Amino acid sequence: MQPAQDFCPTVYGNISVIIKIRVIKVINRIKTIIALNPNIHYEMELEKLIDGIKKDSNEQVDLLVLPSMAVADYLGQKILAERLGRYSLIAKTNNLYLALHAYLKDGNKRYSRCWLIDNCGEILLIQDQTHDKNNIGISISNELKVAKTPIGSIGLLIGDDVFIPEIGRILRLQGANLFIAYSFLPKPYNPWRQWSGIWQQVQQNQVFALESGFTGSINGHATEGKSIIHGPCELTEGETGFISEEQDAAPYIAASLDYHKLAEVIKNYPIHNFYNKHLYKELFSELL
Repeated sequence: MQPAQDFCPTVYGNISVIIKIRVIKVINRIKTIIALNPNIHYEMELEKLIDGIKKDSNEQVDLLVLPSMAVADYLGQKILAERLGRYSLIAKTNNLYLALHAYLKDGNKRYSRCWLIDNCGEILLIQDQTHDKNNIGISISNELKVAKTPIGSIGLLIGDDVFIPEIGRILRLQGANLFIAYSFLPKPYNPWRQWSGIWQQVQQNQVFALESGFTGSINGHATEGKSIIHGPCELTEGETGFISEEQDAAPYIAASLDYHKLAEVIKNYPIHNFYNKHLYKELFSELL
């Protein structure tokens, strides 16, 4: 699989948008997993999880979202390179896509960063957090990227970004139909606060989302959250917008995401028809 080609940068505030174009054959139904054990990043733990998933299901897993590596505090470049190399090999060996997040340090700078690794073991997408409302001291990015892959067009949201409606809309305008989000919510856990984040991004953009919630401590800030697989309300039981939720003691949550059904929801209730297209053409002329 060849890397996407970047072109047509545009700017919204401090956010530069990069469009990626890829000629691909899209899978219409994908099997997704969010791993829940924060210790999975230790040697052999990930392999054990994948073996367990294979025993639980005969289906091929297309996308595995790993818990944030924030439990390890800020990673140095050497440790990070070793882990990325191991994850790339695991993705290639098991023919799946991997998403992961870490806080890392590079000299005097600190970053909150996500990676998407494809099933060939290549790093397909790197996304840094774009907002730091809680002032945890990270260097923020001014770019948003979308990777068009056989398992969907994927955008990444991190931390405070899940609460910024413009982030989800920019990703959607670039063609994203699957969000992967890493949320870090203040302790004690408040479900209403969590639902005001990526859940509302999903509903207003008509996409799927895999949200990995982190429980722990970041720079002295205590966090507590749940991992949830989201979809448009019309696709979920009771119209809750929740496809699968974290349960006590479960090693992972899983869901099959059907893009045909998503397309039916969009056809029946085309939110995009109500976009302020005049404004978007001024801000994002390359996207419309």
